[in-house]
Amino acid sequence: MSKSPKPTQVNRHDFVKIVTASIGTLIGAVIGIPAIGYLISPAVRVKEAEAWVPLGPLNKYPIGVPKLFNFTRSKINGWEKTVNSYGVFVIRKDENQIKVLSNICTHLGCLVSWHSDLQHYVPRHAR
Repeated sequence: MSKSPKPTQVNRHDFVKIVTASIGTLIGAVIGIPAIGYLISPAVRVKEAEAWVPLGPLNKYPIGVPKLFNFTRSKINGWEKTVNSYGVFVIRKDENQIKVLSNICTHLGCLVSWHSDLQHYVPRHAR
């Protein structure tokens, strides 16, 4: 003869505890999972590759004369977005060839300007 198991009865106090724990777990998951995703997403975000900067039409640049071209680059690091300004000198050699030079001195890192009367680049601090 086998004994049939007695059905277990849940009293009111245990039922309230189970329902409260279940609802609390559900609310915690609904709030917690998006919050964890928000905190982790900057670390796993794919970095964008830097793109070429269009200089515009070539007829803006006279042949043989360096012309300053300024542009900005923005970089996103987590939640911080920084925007940096850069400058380059565009020198048009002939109808189809151009040369682009940075406006930052390789010696001390200061900015340089083109002086047409001297036909030379001069550091800005030396003016």
